[in-house]
Amino acid sequence: MAVQRINPDQVVHRRDTLARLTPRESQILALIAVGRTNAAIAAHFSTSVKAAEFHVSNILHKLRAPNRAAAVARAVALQLIDISAWPPKLVESTKPRVKERLLDVLGVASNASASPAA
Repeated sequence: MAVQRINPDQVVHRRDTLARLTPRESQILALIAVGRTNAAIAAHFSTSVKAAEFHVSNILHKLRAPNRAAAVARAVALQLIDISAWPPKLVESTKPRVKERLLDVLGVASNASASPAA
């Protein structure tokens, strides 16, 4: 198998994509965390099941999760969801903090967190 070279510009773009859950996707992630089906999510937002499936698919992609359980586990690990009480709640944070947590979990150093040499 040949070694594939990775373009650094593509990696940065992919990291940025991970940090961008839309407000609706964040709300849907919270509903996934409490076990809602696509049909229940669609009913909650008065939209179609197809629209709910679309949002769930985007969440799985952005969190690099193969399924709903993995997406919730990743969100908990990234401290995007607080599971200390029921139902789980989304953690309020700014985009830079969310991005920092994502990059940290992925093992990628962030330019913003790099400290200057003394």
